[in-house]
Formats: sequence, C-alpha cells, structure tokens
Amino acid sequence: GINAEYGVGGTDVLDLRPKLQKMQEHGVKPILDYSVEADLGSDEACDEGEQPVVDAVFQQDNITSDRRQHKIVARTYPYKGEESCEANLKIFTECLETAREVCDEDPFAAIKVTALSKPNALLEGSQFLFNVRALFEAHSTPHSDTVPDSINLEFLPRDVLGSRSLLNMHRMTREQFAALTASTSLDDTAREEIFLSMKPDEQGRVPFYKFRESCMPGPPVRPLYTALCDAGIIQPLSQVNLDALNRLEERLFRLSELAVKLDSKLLVDAEQTYFQPLIDFLANKMMARYNVEKVHVFNTYQCYLKATPSQLIYDMDKSRAVGYKLGAKLVRGAYMEQERMRAERER
Repeated sequence: GINAEYGVGGTDVLDLRPKLQKMQEHGVKPILDYSVEADLGSDEACDEGEQPVVDAVFQQDNITSDRRQHKIVARTYPYKGEESCEANLKIFTECLETAREVCDEDPFAAIKVTALSKPNALLEGSQFLFNVRALFEAHSTPHSDTVPDSINLEFLPRDVLGSRSLLNMHRMTREQFAALTASTSLDDTAREEIFLSMKPDEQGRVPFYKFRESCMPGPPVRPLYTALCDAGIIQPLSQVNLDALNRLEERLFRLSELAVKLDSKLLVDAEQTYFQPLIDFLANKMMARYNVEKVHVFNTYQCYLKATPSQLIYDMDKSRAVGYKLGAKLVRGAYMEQERMRAERER
C-alpha cells in the first residue's frame, strides 16, 4: 500500500495505476513527485571562474547546508555534475509521461529546480536578481494608480507588508533612470535608447519586470547589463554559472513543452529562500511562454514567508500585463523549521 509517512505510491506504472485509480474514485487528485533536490554542501567549493557569494542572505551555513540532520523535506544529494542533472531531467520526463498515463484527468507532476542545475549557479543567480530588485526599489517611487482594481490592499495586514510598498506599485521615471546610470559609460543618446526600449507608460514610467529584463546578461548581452557591471553598480554573473543557468533554462523549457504536448500540469516546487528568487524568475518565464492559452505550469508560493503576499500580487499583476495565465499553488511551506533556525542564527 501507500507509505503513510512519505506518500510513496509505487515503483512503476503497473504498481501505481490501481492505487491512483482508487484515489480518483474518491475525488482525490494525485501529484507525481520525484522528490529529489540538491543543496549546498558545507565543503562545496566554487569552480574555477565562479564569483564567491558575499551577501549573507545567499550564503550557506551549517543549518542550511546539511538539512538531513533536521526534519526530512525531500531527498537531497550533492551536486555531481551535469550528468546527474540530465538523469534527473529524464526522471522528471518519465513522471510527466506516467502521470498522463495513469491519471484520468488533470495529470500533475512536480519538479525541483535544484535537481536540474548546480547549487552555486542557483545561488549566484538568486543574489543577482535580489540585487537588481534592490537597485530598482532604490531608484523608483510607489504610485497608487498602478494597483489593479481587483486588488484590495486593506486585506493585507501591516505586519506582513511592514513599511515597504508593494513591488508592483513601483515605477522608475526617466529622471530616476538617468540618476541610476549617471556614473556609467552610457551617453545621453544610449541612455535614452535603453529607456525607450523598456516601453514606458503614458506617464513615462517603467515597471520592475521591464527594468529587470534590460539588466539580464542574455544572450544576447544587453547594453544596460554591461554598463552597470562595468561601473561596479552590480556584480556580473560568472560565465561558468551563466552557462549552467542557460542549460537549466533549456531543461525547464523541455519539460514545459512536454507538459503542453501531453496536456498535463507541471508544478515547480518552492525551495529554500536563498534559491527562491531565481526559481520564481524561471517559473514565471516558463508561464509566460507556455501558459498563454491554458495553464500548464504552476509556481509554488510558501505562505509562511511574509514576502509571499507581495510576490503573489506582483506575479498576478505582471501576468495580466504581459498576457499569460498565472498558475499558483499555495502551501504552508516545507522549509519553515529550517529557515526559522537560520533566521535566529543571523540575528
């Protein structure tokens, strides 16, 4: 039968089918999940060409680097190279195919992004995105007219938001962009071309996702990314990790394409906070490409995090603006115990 502690349904299709059919007869829809993920080992060194992570928010420690000594969240393994990532991709592919075969309707399969790339690349990518967001917030202003009518801020308690405004309320003006790039090598003409390429609204304001897109390293390499890195405003991604993240994106797109082909649902699991900025970014990139007509890709939002309401509202707003359907899975969050210990340690 099904292992009550870990929810193990079987080892192959023949083993799974009768159990899943019984669940579906009682109105329970199963999710196939090969629950494996990589984490940072305490002895994991940077590869040649990698930049050391200097922000404490995105550094491993004794608590987070060996999660197995605490409550089991998922099967973890040390990163052993791209071969292991390809092997996990094959297993996730088989999960999608098996879900389609054994589920009567709405087949779901879950994936762990950390199983598909090297942890240090995810860490550096998350720190980069975190820094780009901080840069935007420091050079933008919240505007009340940017909040959609469907969002009622009264339902958000102040102890959740604190003194910070919602990210989707922030807009960067031409003057703020000029101040940000004043110390770069960009001349007035190049600066104006970049600002206009972000397609400002009628009031001449740019939202975060358009600014972030202009800051990304590519390919192709964007002039704003080069200018900000050369001026020391943001730290460039190391080439070895950038290559790893491009391979990760290709793997995620392959899984998304298969989900569309099979008319299945792909759940991108949430993971530790020091990986989550990049996971959120990639999940939304998958949704923007594959959720135009129908929801095939879902991102996971951990509700124990105070930042989740703001993140969810931002993603909802962005999906409407860009034109794709947001897939959202709300969970309490499996890393609450681990992250609480980590937060206590950093105080």
